[in-house]
Parts: sequence; C-alpha cells; structure tokens
Amino acid sequence: MNDRRVGFVLAGCHAGHPGDDLPSIAGTWRWFVDRLTGPMPAAEVLTAALGSEVLDWPLRFAEQVAIGRAGPTVLLVRGDPLIATPHRVLIDALRTEGINITVRRRLGIAELARDFAGQRPRVLPASAAAAIGDHVAARRDPLLVVNDAAEQDLERFCALGWEHLWLADLGSSAASSGRQRPASELVSLLLTAPP
Repeated sequence: MNDRRVGFVLAGCHAGHPGDDLPSIAGTWRWFVDRLTGPMPAAEVLTAALGSEVLDWPLRFAEQVAIGRAGPTVLLVRGDPLIATPHRVLIDALRTEGINITVRRRLGIAELARDFAGQRPRVLPASAAAAIGDHVAARRDPLLVVNDAAEQDLERFCALGWEHLWLADLGSSAASSGRQRPASELVSLLLTAPP
C-alpha cells in the first residue's frame, strides 16, 4: 500500500475532563468512543459536541479491525491510549494491514494521581474486584480504582483496610480530593497501604 494518508486516529482525551479535550480533525471520518478502557461521555454527548455521529466501539477484536480497514476512523479514548494493551494490539494489527495511524497522547489518570500517591499508582477498573483484592493482599504500592461500564460502586473498596482518598475531575479546574465521595461522575478512589 503506497497511500500514506492517515487512515486511523487513536485519540486520547484528557483524563480529567475528556469531553472538554476532543480533537479537531478535518475531513470525513467515522467517529467511535471506547468506554471499556476508561470512563468517557456517552456517544450522544460526543455527537452533539463534535457535530458528527459518534458510535460506541465494539468489544470484539475482529469487528475493531474490520472498522479500521473500512475507512478513515477516529477512536476516542480517555487518557493516554497507549497505556491500554488492547489499543497497542489493535495498532499493531492495523499497521500490518498497511494502515497509516496517528496517535494523540494525553495524560492518563495514573499520571494525574501521582501527586496524591507519591508515586505512579497501579490502575484497575472497579469491575476487577478479584485483582483489586489480590493487590491489597499481596502488594504495598498505591492502587487507583476507577469506575467502568460494568461497575460504578467504588465505596465498597473503602473497607479493604487501606487508606483511601477520593479524587474527582483530576486535571481540571474543578479537581477535588478528600475522604468523602464527591458528587462528580469523573471520580476515582486512591488506595494506599497503611503505615
């Protein structure tokens, strides 16, 4: 394939307020949003903000590759898109197809939480309850638990015996932290081992 025009854009949006950090890309593109790897606004909200239809990204890898092959595509994700293994695997697969790819990197939630944790925390979605339990039982490094499409209840992790700090809207002027759960939807729970 000799055509080197970009055919796929993997666009990270700021982890604090992804809806306020949408890319401006000229031309005709098909837009998708991936909420599996991090909380993102609903497709309808993004459609209104961009003025182009935004669809939910499929879960099946074969469908993802087929979309990437079908024509110019933008995939919106929260934070640094190259942190998530599924995105790296997708990029590798599309490159073997000869598709020219551009990646727009943004700070991820772990980098934003580093100041509160004293080091870059491990990040796990709330639906990974078993992995969270294993981390608390066997490790001492900080853990940042984020809500995801499958699980939104972070409060149950406050009872694991580690220190906890609620973080909301990181990276924005509305950022907050504290011992009480904030009202914001862009919320995560930082767990640190007791002294």
